[in-house]
Amino acid sequence: MQPKKKVVISIENAPKPVLEAIAKKYPDGWQNFVIKIEKCPDNFFHAITVDLEDSSYLIKVPVKIDTKIEEEIEKDNYSFLADTDTDAEADVEGESGNEGDVNEVETNEDK
Repeated sequence: MQPKKKVVISIENAPKPVLEAIAKKYPDGWQNFVIKIEKCPDNFFHAITVDLEDSSYLIKVPVKIDTKIEEEIEKDNYSFLADTDTDAEADVEGESGNEGDVNEVETNEDK
């Protein structure tokens, strides 16, 4: 038995038998089966897989990424840093203010 030929193609260039195999394998759509293929850290594409008798296909598919959601997640993940900086400044101001109050109270008690 010969190994299957491995083919990488774009879905726009897929021949009719491959498109039929995709429809058969993913009757409800392939959106939930997309995988990310990384060639290197900054170079990647999204794809789905399908096998025919003689070939195994990795099919490049377009993926729309909602960057607004990713930006919100990143903002939420790092928002504690902004809150921490503000709290730290408030603590420093509060401590120096409290020390002055304590010193004044001690001074008043000493008199």
